[in-house]
Amino acid sequence: MFNTDEQFISLSDLANKLKISVWTLGLITGNFFVIDCTVNSKIDENTKLENLQHWNIGLLLKSKTGSEKMILPGYTRYIGNPQSEQSPSEFWEFSSAAVELINEYIQKFKFVVDSLERYREMYVWSSKFFKVNEINIRKSKN
Repeated sequence: MFNTDEQFISLSDLANKLKISVWTLGLITGNFFVIDCTVNSKIDENTKLENLQHWNIGLLLKSKTGSEKMILPGYTRYIGNPQSEQSPSEFWEFSSAAVELINEYIQKFKFVVDSLERYREMYVWSSKFFKVNEINIRKSKN
């Protein structure tokens, strides 16, 4: 059973505490896709994500699609007004276990967080995260 006395912190309060934007924290705690191509690639704007090589590197602690919400018990909860789709009282909260996991993610993948803060895009080209030419040069020197 989960501890019902668990302390939770809101997404906005946690973002402030971590010194990152609410937007970035929202992405890394949910679904966040990196698409395998360069920023100069020509992709039709109508191309569906499922037709592109991509990876979801979010923590999947939460998800919201329309009126459907997915939580991870013991890690997240959703507080909202069922009468209003965009109520200011709607928000995500995270448990101490989730905060620990998020901190670990940020420490291990700081470059991801830094890139999200810089580019502010829902889907990011892999070339923005991974400098392929630099990796290939290092490999060839070894």
